Amino acid sequence: MAPTVTATAPRPRGLAKAATMWRLFRREQVEPEPFYRFLAVEAADSLERRHGPLAGRRLVDLGAGPGWYADELRARGADVVAVEYDPTELGDRRPAGMVRADAGRLPLPDASVDGVFCSNLLEHTPDTAAVVDEIARVLRPGGWAFVSWTNWYSPWGGHDMTPYHLLG
Repeated sequence: MAPTVTATAPRPRGLAKAATMWRLFRREQVEPEPFYRFLAVEAADSLERRHGPLAGRRLVDLGAGPGWYADELRARGADVVAVEYDPTELGDRRPAGMVRADAGRLPLPDASVDGVFCSNLLEHTPDTAAVVDEIARVLRPGGWAFVSWTNWYSPWGGHDMTPYHLLG
């Protein structure tokens, strides 16, 4: 069983952090929760360092899947709208406040959120420009967006394709 990582538990740093992350990643396919909870704590820490406390902020977890990032953002006091289009991405979890929606047509008013967290969604959408436009539309002036995606052409490929992605 992988170690539990929370915002309040001591977390590894440096090489110990890399070793922990690698150990959790190696089991990600059979035991995804510890890996993604670890990443969620790291992401929330990074967001707070860059943008200040998350408490009291309205955030969107875009492409929320089972909601591990949304859970951590809520644990920091944020009001989180977890948005997921594909119900198969939820697994056995149904995160609180889940909204089923297309990231390219969000059911949110203009300038209604303080921040958008969007990790590993863009490589799954047919219209990345629409998603980026929607992120910009729902952000309040001075809001922030964290957007990351898998670089399928890197030596590590994406998701479960390594090393087959190198074959075209």
